[in-house]
Amino acid sequence: MRKESVLAVFLLSLLVIMPIGEISAVTTPSPGVTPGSVFTYDFFVFWNSTDQNAKSPADAVELNKTDTIKLTITQVTGLVVLMNITSRFDNGTENTENGMVNIMSGSSIRAFGLIVSPKLTAHNVVYPYGDYNFTINGTATRTYPFGERETAYYTANSTNTTGYVYVFDNMYFDRETGVMLEWYTERVAASNSSDTAALLWKIKEFYIAPDLGFWMPVIEAVIAVVVVVAVLVVVIVYRRKRKEKRKHRK
Repeated sequence: MRKESVLAVFLLSLLVIMPIGEISAVTTPSPGVTPGSVFTYDFFVFWNSTDQNAKSPADAVELNKTDTIKLTITQVTGLVVLMNITSRFDNGTENTENGMVNIMSGSSIRAFGLIVSPKLTAHNVVYPYGDYNFTINGTATRTYPFGERETAYYTANSTNTTGYVYVFDNMYFDRETGVMLEWYTERVAASNSSDTAALLWKIKEFYIAPDLGFWMPVIEAVIAVVVVVAVLVVVIVYRRKRKEKRKHRK
């Protein structure tokens, strides 16, 4: 399997193990991220087996070649966040793919769980209008390389999920923006209960670009004024030069 495809398969596979939350009254928020925002994660893969003769599966080997993953927000339209997802590998090469997620339905391309609604708190449902959603357990302050952040967290420990003997997820989201900050997932497949596989995303760089939406009309007006003034200056200078030429001819 191609390296750039393994991560996408992993994110899609989470859809079958996310529990369905109970939805009460739901408000419709706006995404908390802005175009130009960048989030970079260290990425780790863990695998072990009680079978001494077992070998690491091919997908785990490929994923283990990933050093960092960078999300770059390219566009925010209504409830939909579009992004570039850049995986940087141990050999220094990179691969960038497009991603998108709807913060209310969870409908996504390679981005399920990466961006959620902002301002989440205990008992709020993540992706409430989607077929796959989960409920926030609580909030906590966490420390990262760029400082402290208020987070909303989700933890689930399941032993009755179809296709799995054991599934554990621990996720932290930035409350202000809805950006995923940490994600540890561990699972034991029913098809091979001797093997345990786990993945960890942990954010190391966090940048929110300024929101120019409110200021755009002002900026456009200023630019228009500058253009008009520049044209007037050119016209005035041109007319003065023509007058001077006429005087010299006389």
